[in-house]
Amino acid sequence: MSIIFMIRTNKNNETKPDFDKMMIEVKEDIQEQDAEEDIINRVPELKLLSDDIDKATTTWLSATYGLESAIQQ
Repeated sequence: MSIIFMIRTNKNNETKPDFDKMMIEVKEDIQEQDAEEDIINRVPELKLLSDDIDKATTTWLSATYGLESAIQQ
């Protein structure tokens, strides 16, 4: 965020900081940081879910091969 460039000129040609614009940018930055933190906080949960999917896939493949073997016998 570049506060230096957030300046507007009033009727008397005086420059003043555009606080509304700065506040909007600050709020957007906060929302972005919150979203990043939410993603980071979910990483362990997502890793566990990935492991569970891998285990379920392995179990399913084993069951499928077992059934195919039983059918062939």
